[in-house]
Amino acid sequence: MALAVHAVASSDGRDVELRHVAYLDEVRPIVQRSTEQGADVLAVRAMAGDLGRPGIRRRLDRVVKEAGETLRAVESVSPPAGLTRPHSLLVSSLALRHRGAATAAKGMIDALGPASTDPIVLRLAATGRDLVASDTAYDAFRDAVQKTIGKDRPDAVPESVWVPDTDQWQPPELTAFVNILKANSSLAPVVDVSTLLIRTEPSPVGRDNGRLVLPKVNGVNVSVVVANVGNVAQRKVTVVATLRSVTGEDSARGFADLSPGQRRTLSFRKLRAAPGDALLTVTITPLSGETSIVDNTRAESFIIRG
Repeated sequence: MALAVHAVASSDGRDVELRHVAYLDEVRPIVQRSTEQGADVLAVRAMAGDLGRPGIRRRLDRVVKEAGETLRAVESVSPPAGLTRPHSLLVSSLALRHRGAATAAKGMIDALGPASTDPIVLRLAATGRDLVASDTAYDAFRDAVQKTIGKDRPDAVPESVWVPDTDQWQPPELTAFVNILKANSSLAPVVDVSTLLIRTEPSPVGRDNGRLVLPKVNGVNVSVVVANVGNVAQRKVTVVATLRSVTGEDSARGFADLSPGQRRTLSFRKLRAAPGDALLTVTITPLSGETSIVDNTRAESFIIRG
């Protein structure tokens, strides 16, 4: 009798394993198609200035259609017992991606028209939050499946990412992106540069009353992302990084050649700092003919631990 019970248990366990394998074999190609659609969105974004309104509409309409088909395909899958909740996470992920593709398409197309920049940036930022949430839901799906089928199959569910760089969906990057599209659609010369992002080494370890917190250091390495958001090539654009701390001020200067729409990262030497409050300011020297300079400067407040 004991042998018979063991045999039945073994048979049941094998049957459950086969149902899990069949489920994963069914969803894996769906996930792969979704991953490819995310890559298409990134490619359209990277080439948006060259594609123009017809090209953007054509490419993104296709992505939206395919994302909808992918969503319907995963909704039609019947998960086996034990994978019902993980499957709902997969459905949520692909639903967010379908919605994100549709709103991204509208935002990029609107950016080529007369609509003002700020509302478009707000809509695209909301799109970014949807897409980041979709990646989070997908990661939760992978983790849940992994726990169910066992940790000895780490490659059972492939990775799938639509937002490899969350900074690209933050307002500074999106504002630059929208302005680049508008400049490229203008027949008149547009002279405009922007400071998009500041990074420090060491990286902040937290926040204190709105200020970024750095560990105890005697100097801070700074890197900056700048962009030409106009439609005129620029040479030797001057960028100045200044760190003010309790012991005084230290500055470094860099230069960049920027084609229309180009982003570049500049790295500066270590700027001296002391424990206490500090302010890091990065400014692009205004260019001849530049009418909007509000985005030339970015600043971050720090507290350096003693």
